[in-house]
Amino acid sequence: MKDLLIKSFGRQLQDLLDFMINNWAWPSPEAGFALYVCQKAKIELPPSFAAKALTTAESCRLDQAPMLAAVGYHFSICNQQSAEMHEQWADGFSRLVSRNAFPVDRESFFFRPIELLGISRGVACCTQVSPQDIARLQQIVREGESRADMRNLWAFSIGALAARSISHEWSLKHAIQLSSLSLEELALFKWICLIDQQQADAIGIGANEASLEETLLEQISVSAYWPMDTARAAVIYAALKNSITRHLKTEIEENWQTGRKSKDALALLRTLCSRFHLFAVQLQRRHDNRQAVGICDEYDVQDLMHALLKFHFNDVRAEEYTPSYAGTSSRTDFLLKQEQIVIEAKMTRKGLGQKEVSKQLIIDKESYRSHPDCKTLVCFVYDPEGRCGNPIALENDLSGEQEDYKVIVMVAPKGT
Repeated sequence: MKDLLIKSFGRQLQDLLDFMINNWAWPSPEAGFALYVCQKAKIELPPSFAAKALTTAESCRLDQAPMLAAVGYHFSICNQQSAEMHEQWADGFSRLVSRNAFPVDRESFFFRPIELLGISRGVACCTQVSPQDIARLQQIVREGESRADMRNLWAFSIGALAARSISHEWSLKHAIQLSSLSLEELALFKWICLIDQQQADAIGIGANEASLEETLLEQISVSAYWPMDTARAAVIYAALKNSITRHLKTEIEENWQTGRKSKDALALLRTLCSRFHLFAVQLQRRHDNRQAVGICDEYDVQDLMHALLKFHFNDVRAEEYTPSYAGTSSRTDFLLKQEQIVIEAKMTRKGLGQKEVSKQLIIDKESYRSHPDCKTLVCFVYDPEGRCGNPIALENDLSGEQEDYKVIVMVAPKGT
């Protein structure tokens, strides 16, 4: 089933890319937005997209809002324009913001969010725009917030990004219910989480990115979708590709021989072992002179280690016996079944210094190698009295990795 889903997502990604290729119309606000979406999400499009935009941007007539928006996006993703181009764009923008942005028929760039964002990105990147014209656009955006339709989450959210480009924040006045969102809205919010976490938090979706991604993948896996235009195709393409890539990477890490779960567990075990002595010393310092929790021998060390492991891991199994080695059998102290890690805890004492511990660990290494659930053996040697003369050498000599079996020896504390 998982393979079928991956293939299905792959086909949908290719269909979205084919749609963009077949409907690519540059210069246009939608094409500029598509380039901007993928560039901000760090997703590569075929070189012909950006190349065509670069070669034709200089020839755009900058006397209308759609062309200003298209080139505004181009400013935002490419810094190769000439000074003359910046000057022409600034002149066109100055004429645009001098007009009424809120006509009765709503036929202006403000009511077309992709144009508004492209123009706002142009203002943020163009070197020739005057402070007076920037102030005019900021006033339009401030006044326009009350005119924006918050029920249209697609338009409102893109408008909010435009406002943020020129240092103004729009806030959504109601909570977002993921179950009520369309595929396009889910994809847009996922993309916003990717590019601007603060903006995602401002509109109330930042804390729900994982649920948002899950809902997006569920919805696109069970419903047929065909985009309305290049802009929407680009948003869904970027959000879907990022989500799939992240899930595949997580899947590989979790199932690889030394995957994420094992790495996280080993990092935690290293911390527990290296700080065990601090933990033990603190147990001696009881409140109001109460009886201390003593650590007198190896069994005390094992009991405390068992408690610490129980605190951090779900499945901790004690007294797991290894198969016979050289005519004897050994008992492992603790097995982390899910992580396939065995922890052997020892404590030095009179008659059990570095030489004797080393001999025991050499036998333990070979004995645990045949344990069916042991991929990693962690040997913790608690040495509170400093009986190991060279703990670093003990760790280096006995730690190692061969094929699918890893041994980590840790002595603590060192130099006591």
